[in-house]
Amino acid sequence: MVKYVIWLIYVSCIWAGVAVLQKSMRLYAPFYSSDIIIASPLGLRTVIGAEGENKRDYDFLSSIEILIIDEADVYLMQNWEHVLHLINHMNLLPLASHGVDFSRVRMFSLNNWSKYYRQTLLFSALHHPQISSIFNKHCFNYRGQVAVRNAPLTGSISHVVVQLPHVFRKLEADSSVSVIDARFNFFIDKVLPEYRDAIMTHTLIYVPSYFDYVRLRNYFKKEELNFAHICEYSSKSGICRARHLFLSGEKQFLIITERFHFYKRYSIRGIRNLIFYELPTYPHFYSEICNMVKLAGMEGEATLTCTAFYSKYDAQKLAAVVGAERAAQMLQSFKNVHLFVTGGTE
Repeated sequence: MVKYVIWLIYVSCIWAGVAVLQKSMRLYAPFYSSDIIIASPLGLRTVIGAEGENKRDYDFLSSIEILIIDEADVYLMQNWEHVLHLINHMNLLPLASHGVDFSRVRMFSLNNWSKYYRQTLLFSALHHPQISSIFNKHCFNYRGQVAVRNAPLTGSISHVVVQLPHVFRKLEADSSVSVIDARFNFFIDKVLPEYRDAIMTHTLIYVPSYFDYVRLRNYFKKEELNFAHICEYSSKSGICRARHLFLSGEKQFLIITERFHFYKRYSIRGIRNLIFYELPTYPHFYSEICNMVKLAGMEGEATLTCTAFYSKYDAQKLAAVVGAERAAQMLQSFKNVHLFVTGGTE
């Protein structure tokens, strides 16, 4: 039976079994005769299927002894539901024997205690609540847990070379679920009216969540605002057209998703006003987007602005952007607005 599973992200859909023989290794072996499975979450998801399907097979995950999740942060840019779905089917009692020799089966496996003996190695380039939930809710090894984290000291805002005022506005929310609606209402009621004026042109709105992006896009269409939008599903022609309209000033607003920046890495020209609807998942995205701010051929009288929203549930993201010490002060402060200025005068 399978002993090891290694999840990879370099290919979106891949799965392969590896059988370890006495003097060689056999690739692409059947799962039930493999010792190692190398796969992506999407690849395994297509194999085990979903609830309601007639043919489902996830018994080969019942004997996993070591689970290695490499570059877990990249799964956030794909579909995190695949990761949760697979972990929920890990180390369950098999539905069939599959020709196993029960004399060789350990007693803790028969007692459905395999998850308490499984070792899970989780590697990530950043701190994120969803990644932490895997560590806290799905790692049950009876010997305990060990976490090694690098605390952000300076934050990515120190890498912004453009002379730019950064305004951080705090949101109030009762829970991590209600903060979604609180952020939307805060943006619509208090922030957007400030940018409706004709002088506030070339405003880029950076939206990490695709669902928030769809919500904002629909609202802008309903209000008949002058805007363009780009996401990771946009065609090349649509991206070029939106960038041109935004640069020329024909569109006042441009809404982009975080996944678009993650996969495409286009340089958006002509930004004068920047709004982070939510702090970026990757902290260096903050400095990358801020450094895109250009006067786009305009003279020095043009005013540049940058506004970012945060709440107490964004503590990890905030610390990665402004630094751990500043983040603690901002979260504990009674003030709801904090200002930082980057760049120097010539």
